[in-house]
Amino acid sequence: QKTKSTAEQKFTDQLKTLKEKKDSAESYLIYNDEAKASSEIMEAKNILAGADCLTDTHQSACSELQKQIDALALRVKKETIITPELIYDWSNITISLTGLAKINNKIIAFSKENPDLYVYDLLTKTSKTITTDVNTSGFTAKAVPKENDYAIFVYNKNKLLQYNPVDDTMKTIEITYPNDNTNITGLVIYNRKLYTIDAGNNQIYKHDNIKSGFGTGRIWIKDGSKISNPIDITIDGDVFVAENSGAISKFNAGKKEGFDISIIDPRLTQINNLWTYNDLQYLYILDTTQNRLVILKKDGQLYKQLTSKTFLAPTGMAIEETDRIGYVLDGNKLYKIGL
Repeated sequence: QKTKSTAEQKFTDQLKTLKEKKDSAESYLIYNDEAKASSEIMEAKNILAGADCLTDTHQSACSELQKQIDALALRVKKETIITPELIYDWSNITISLTGLAKINNKIIAFSKENPDLYVYDLLTKTSKTITTDVNTSGFTAKAVPKENDYAIFVYNKNKLLQYNPVDDTMKTIEITYPNDNTNITGLVIYNRKLYTIDAGNNQIYKHDNIKSGFGTGRIWIKDGSKISNPIDITIDGDVFVAENSGAISKFNAGKKEGFDISIIDPRLTQINNLWTYNDLQYLYILDTTQNRLVILKKDGQLYKQLTSKTFLAPTGMAIEETDRIGYVLDGNKLYKIGL
């Protein structure tokens, strides 16, 4: 009886401490102190892990506290679990689709393994395959201007194919670079200027629009700042560059500025796509490794992260912030999500 009484008192004390930790975490969240809230939640989880929750009379209390702690953890992570809507399935295609572009009412999926484009019309709900006939193994990046009058796709590391959405025609267009061995891993069109990011030289180029395509890029980073293994680039006036490590660098007028990202759990270790624009409120990050869409405020603070058990390894996204809609490519399936 003494042993049992001691064990019961220990469990009672643990419950009291757990509730105090939970209440403390909630208080920190009220004042937006995610770091301290996260620390309290971690301590609560450790206490719960060491508690005697296998005893029949303890199971209910442990289960309820586990639910409350898990709910707090989601609030700290600002994680929303979503249910994506499947709107088209390209599973009959034997190659893996790796990228996504949206132009007007058309969603265009593409692959690093195939020179074809796969177009799904959101209005007619029909799909077709467009053979491009370019000599390439596939496409690695894309860009669509705000005016939605064309799309461009990168192939063979640094060449461009232009797509016309009116008649589904394609043509190769000219572009030149100031350095050799260019490897364009990301590009964006802003105010009719093309900005390309070159992983071969760890540099950004700015290209003027010319009749036959785009002119010779001018080296854009002016302060000697280094970027390492850049993956993607986006612009809202400032330039944001995603690096292979999961880091994001911010530039203004060719000079690097400080950009600190708030605590993200789990932390960013890889970024596949990065997107924003000057009329958008947030910065959107597609993370294939963690199967999530991370949404940051433009000061680097975490706004929310969207996750789903449906996602296996999302590789492409298109964002319509005004309509609070996103399109995600995952495993050759096209999903629609709410933002």
